[in-house]
Amino acid sequence: MTAVLQVNWLAYQALIEKVAIAIDQSGWRPQQVLAIARGGLYLGDALSRILQVPLAVMAVQSYGGEAGRDRGAVQIGANIAMTSDRLLSPLLLVDDLVDSGETLQQAIAWLQQTQDVTELRTAVLWQKPSSSFQPDFAAQVLTDNPWIEQPFELYDRWNRR
Repeated sequence: MTAVLQVNWLAYQALIEKVAIAIDQSGWRPQQVLAIARGGLYLGDALSRILQVPLAVMAVQSYGGEAGRDRGAVQIGANIAMTSDRLLSPLLLVDDLVDSGETLQQAIAWLQQTQDVTELRTAVLWQKPSSSFQPDFAAQVLTDNPWIEQPFELYDRWNRR
């Protein structure tokens, strides 16, 4: 059985702040945050507020199944939700975690093919050891591969009662 890492809201907030501090201490300054929905929405919103830059959102899905734990093919939405007419650069691309690395790798490839982004860096809350992708900023580098139960995932079980 896969180990489970349960994260409450307080711990989740602390991880967001850890990423924000790492970005600040790096001296690098994005002009926009692009959140990968759904997992990167909370991180993207918070970093957009902390860094005081616009937020954009792209829909990407790689997990499905009845419990939402089955990894499948990465599916990328055709559009980016944003208030500007184009993505601003330097761009910070955020997701909740990097597991295999496929989601971020394919999102970056899609952005390079379809958008005029000259500089891009990535941020996640968790980096798993199984990842083939190295994010620029990670709040926590894990030594094992637990299933991470994030505080908002209780809503995934809402209709399964």
